[in-house]
Amino acid sequence: MGRRTSSERMEYWRQQIELYEVSGQTREGYSAAQGIKVHTLDYWRRKLSNKSTADTTISESWVPIQIIEEEDGIDLSVGKVRITVRPGFNRKLLSEVIGVLAV
Repeated sequence: MGRRTSSERMEYWRQQIELYEVSGQTREGYSAAQGIKVHTLDYWRRKLSNKSTADTTISESWVPIQIIEEEDGIDLSVGKVRITVRPGFNRKLLSEVIGVLAV
């Protein structure tokens, strides 16, 4: 991982956690694939979960979302953003897109 500032380290692990959550893999499987230790993944999941819970207000935690299920996928609409997810979608790419939208 190299030398990183505290904020870079937090962002790196925030992205890792997001990617893990959408990967569909077990903690062990994801950690092995990424070359990280399971207990390190668990540590950052707890650390970031506690921080985000403390920093989030009620108004920020609820966002109107519309989901339209279709035979060939799902359309998600959040505000002005619309995402269409089709069968066989790229989980990593979807996670990255959601990460950008969350900023």
